[in-house]
Amino acid sequence: MLRTPATSRATGTTSGPPSSGAIRRWTRQSRSCSGSCTGSWWGVDIYTPTIARVLQEEFPKTEFVDGYSILLRAKVIKTEDEIGCLKVANAITEAAMDAALRVLRPGVRECEVLAVAWYTMTALGSEWTQCANIVCSG
Repeated sequence: MLRTPATSRATGTTSGPPSSGAIRRWTRQSRSCSGSCTGSWWGVDIYTPTIARVLQEEFPKTEFVDGYSILLRAKVIKTEDEIGCLKVANAITEAAMDAALRVLRPGVRECEVLAVAWYTMTALGSEWTQCANIVCSG
């Protein structure tokens, strides 16, 4: 059981593994929020050799455990707010797909179909999409 509930992505980005400098900056921020962490357990959802080394150097008396499975279980449970957000995201995606289907006809380029879908999503409040947006034809 995690006594100090924390799972982390050392840099908050997904553009490759974090550098040791980025991890050290994260540890300073974390220490200011949660204290020394001495004798506590931390679940870590991303674990590379660099992350393991820096965490042990920065928090030598803290035990780090695999937090990924805990994170996956927690993702299954949704609050009412999360359910509401998922419904809005679904409605935005459905509207974008409908708009893209309406623009389809011979001669329309894939990038134009994608532009219509992207415009529709952003016009409805989407700030970004979780995955790459592609339109492929025959």
